Parts: sequence; structure tokens; C-alpha cells
Amino acid sequence: MEVGPLNIDRDQLEEICEIAERAVRSYVLSKVSPQRIASLDVAVDVEKEDQLVVTIDVSLELSPLLKDYDVQNLVNEAVEHALSSVEERLRASKCGLKK
Repeated sequence: MEVGPLNIDRDQLEEICEIAERAVRSYVLSKVSPQRIASLDVAVDVEKEDQLVVTIDVSLELSPLLKDYDVQNLVNEAVEHALSSVEERLRASKCGLKK
């Protein structure tokens, strides 16, 4: 995403982290039953320098019953969903994000 001059304060950075984490969790839970998730850890880091850098790390372990499930693909899709949610939020708040 292309970012112009950033007008984002600390509270907004925290909100971006929360949006990204919620988006990952909700996406995973929309695809896999909570009973089939052994562990789900989400870490979001947002840095504001010349541009906004959002890093999302997801660790997902599913039940052995889902041994053939493509976990990496699910994680990749969840991260893309989270980044789209963050981009939507930035566009809505007009924090310098350009189309």
C-alpha cells in the first residue's frame, strides 16, 4: 500500500494492531472450528517512519484430526485479510493513505 505523509498518533497505531489481530483471529475461526485449533498466536508490530510498516506473525497449530489441512495457506489468507482490514481503516480515517 502506498502511504503519504502519516498523521497517525500512538492510539491509532494501537488500534491498527488490534484491527489486524482481530481480523486474523476472525478469519481463522471462520474457516476452522475453535475445537480444532490447538493453538493460535498472533503478533502485530506497527512501525511509523517514512512509511507505515505492518508486520503480522501468526503461529497456528491445528488438531491432529486436520493433519491434511493446508495450515500455511490458511495463515497466508488470514494475514492478507488482516492487511486489507488495516488498509480499509487507514483509508476511512484518511491518515495519508492514497489509492
